[in-house]
Amino acid sequence: ALEAARRGRRPLIVELGHRHTMKSIFGVGELGYEPSPVGRGVHAMQLEFDGALTDYMNEHVKVPRLARRVLANQALRRFFEAAPAVGEIATLNKLSALERERRGGAPRWDLIFVDLDATGHALMLLNLAKVMDGLVGDGPLRRLLDGFSVLLNDPRKTMLSLVTLPRDLPAQETVELYTTLCSDHRIARGALFIN
Repeated sequence: ALEAARRGRRPLIVELGHRHTMKSIFGVGELGYEPSPVGRGVHAMQLEFDGALTDYMNEHVKVPRLARRVLANQALRRFFEAAPAVGEIATLNKLSALERERRGGAPRWDLIFVDLDATGHALMLLNLAKVMDGLVGDGPLRRLLDGFSVLLNDPRKTMLSLVTLPRDLPAQETVELYTTLCSDHRIARGALFIN
């Protein structure tokens, strides 16, 4: 991201979940749900469940009052937090929106770096379209999943780099993830970073 900014590009770093790595790397305060400058031409944001779910509801529930009532209902809120794939669907929706975002007709972000969760969570996100294939009919969710699959499988737009620690368990997980990606995915693979 720093190198892209140095070359005059507009990079965005998106942290998923509740990690706060960019805060310490760039020496800034808490990152919020909206992209904010962290220094040297780089923007970053924290993509958390509540904001992503709110965006999803506001976008797909066409009656704003109904969307607000659904989001305010604590029982439904707990259901959404516990239900499989709800968080991943809301996350895909937000990532797709960031990729489509325009300023003056041009993409707002030249590059979007997504800091995925650990191997199991990353695979759930990457496999979501395949997992939901027989469960979802036509409609907004199908369009979201299909659109994200196209984005993931376009080597001009998406590249997956792997990051590991030089320890037995993380290295083994990374080898297994790489093997799974080679056999099950068409996602272009980038570099291996050993942290």
